[in-house]
Amino acid sequence: MGNYLGIDIDSTNTKMIIGENKRSIPTPNSRQELIGEIFKFIRETDLQFVSGIGIAFPGMSKNGTSIDLSSIGSDLIGLSQNYFMYLYSPVYFINRTDAVALAGILEYPNSKVLVSIVNGNTISSGIVINGHTFSGANGLNGEINNSFFTPKKDAFHFCSAYKLKEILNKMPTKMHTTIIRSFARNFGMLMANVINMLNPDVIYLTGEAFEYDNFLENALDFVNNKVHKQLLENLTITTSKFGCYSSAVGAIEFLKQSIR
Repeated sequence: MGNYLGIDIDSTNTKMIIGENKRSIPTPNSRQELIGEIFKFIRETDLQFVSGIGIAFPGMSKNGTSIDLSSIGSDLIGLSQNYFMYLYSPVYFINRTDAVALAGILEYPNSKVLVSIVNGNTISSGIVINGHTFSGANGLNGEINNSFFTPKKDAFHFCSAYKLKEILNKMPTKMHTTIIRSFARNFGMLMANVINMLNPDVIYLTGEAFEYDNFLENALDFVNNKVHKQLLENLTITTSKFGCYSSAVGAIEFLKQSIR
């Protein structure tokens, strides 16, 4: 079995995993720092070689060989396989929410339409249809954080974990349950729209939002009351068993698919 390295880069933290070895660090400010941290992690594992590297990030890669667009800094754009040539190992890049969807396929290999939703700093989604990622015509499918529930331009914010944490920190504890319920209802509305549009058989969830008590349960209440019953038949809505390392695990799966 190969020593595959999975990396998940987001605006706050970067997570790395090889086998049972895991590491989470604040996301470096530059391309050079990032590469240095990756090489440092590899050395710490005491492995003699790395069979390949899968890198998940927020943004777009047209062919998996470089980062062509990213929302977390211009210095990340242009990062490519060439920067890792000294490892003599293949390197592939994938959108981090698409990577979560591929992690979902590891848990649900028979899924026909799996939709991943990450609810953290923002909300994003990925789609896998019959085992293959669907990224849209321009590679930007899944910009669910730009969806509108109402004409209010900032409505989508009111179900993200980032915004929820921000508001909870400002409000008295006695109001927290009500606020969480309200955010969860909005997230349920978002899931209902996804179900109505895509008719998935799996919705695969990860992110800080699901660490709040009854967040998912309250969201499911909205879904079960508003979505047509036939669309709910044979539908599994679940959180990832890989937790905060879901994107890194999915990046490894993308790597394996790319080198077969």
